[in-house]
Amino acid sequence: MVLESREFPSALQLVYDMGTDGDGKKITRRRSYSNVKPDAVDQDLYDVAITLIGLQTNVANQILVNEKTELVNV
Repeated sequence: MVLESREFPSALQLVYDMGTDGDGKKITRRRSYSNVKPDAVDQDLYDVAITLIGLQTNVANQILVNEKTELVNV
């Protein structure tokens, strides 16, 4: 059995701080941008994220990249 991995487009995800609810619990919202090329450079993704964050009124807590890889038995 030989396994092969295949990369799929990733997603850039920004997590925003939306304040707190009536019980004092932190509220966050996530915005995802899909179809990010698997070979995109981390610095480029970061630069795009910072630009997108600058267009928002809320503060972003996290910049995430969700990578997808399929394992196939060939």
